Amino acid sequence: MRSGAWIQFHDDGGPGWAQPDHILTLQSTVCIFENKLTYRDSAWTQLGSLYGPLVRELVGPILPIGLVQVTKNLGGTGWQDMDGGRPEMLEGFERLGGGLLGPTTSIPPRFLFHWLGV
Repeated sequence: MRSGAWIQFHDDGGPGWAQPDHILTLQSTVCIFENKLTYRDSAWTQLGSLYGPLVRELVGPILPIGLVQVTKNLGGTGWQDMDGGRPEMLEGFERLGGGLLGPTTSIPPRFLFHWLGV
């Protein structure tokens, strides 16, 4: 698990930096975590449009990538009706390494973890 690692990149907009909250590399999967106190649709854009492509460049085309938003407050029902389909609700992280993620050529699957801790 890498937490708070900075990734330097250069795209059409020039040089930039990105900092995913956590990147977990398992034997057969890479998961990118974004932590939010309250659920945010914008986290999926951040995960899918910025962090996902950057991590894909770092790990190569072999390992599937999963995107996980961790939130304490679900903030209503917006997460159930979001664009691109409803994320799968995780009750624990054990399933992430067990072939849950699809082929590397598909859009990375999205997971939501409702964290109830303190």
